[in-house]
Amino acid sequence: MSFGDKPKTCMTDFQLTVNVTAGASQVLATTITKLTHFEPGERSGGMPGYIAILVVLIFCGLFGEKYNVAPLLAFLYIYITMAVIWQVRAVYRHKTGKPPVHSRYDGTSYLQLLLPKWKETNVKKIEPFIVILLGVAILKINVPFGVYLIAAGLGLGLTVGIGELIALKKLLDDIDARLEQEQHAANLKKAFGE
Repeated sequence: MSFGDKPKTCMTDFQLTVNVTAGASQVLATTITKLTHFEPGERSGGMPGYIAILVVLIFCGLFGEKYNVAPLLAFLYIYITMAVIWQVRAVYRHKTGKPPVHSRYDGTSYLQLLLPKWKETNVKKIEPFIVILLGVAILKINVPFGVYLIAAGLGLGLTVGIGELIALKKLLDDIDARLEQEQHAANLKKAFGE
């Protein structure tokens, strides 16, 4: 180890594992949300969206010798088409001054239209189960596509769960910041005799 190098610790290995898992989940989830959600933000796909194309092609390569990968390739074609359509719509929405959405927003679930009284977060929590069940059903018809949908459903579930944890962390950070600011203001009042 040279001067200035940090020793490798279990925590850095853990962080790397978490980051790789979260990234892989996001890649798989992106292929589902582009088909099951509408009106996403401009940057909703990002790099995971491009990597997803390679992942689907890798799945095709893994299963191509023994199974028909045409349904998975059709899925890839539809995914790319929808990604382009949603990207064009997001840019158009931005350029024409329509009400903005968060640029990384993955869109509103079509399932939300069937369950309008449900909170969006709750609707998005059941989507992974639907995708996994669909994948299990499709396994009997086409193994590569079924396996991919199961993997993508698991990725979507993990992504939704991570999103919930991040939102909770941000909320707690905001509450802590407000409390710290109130304490700081009270200390200033005491210091200046107000």
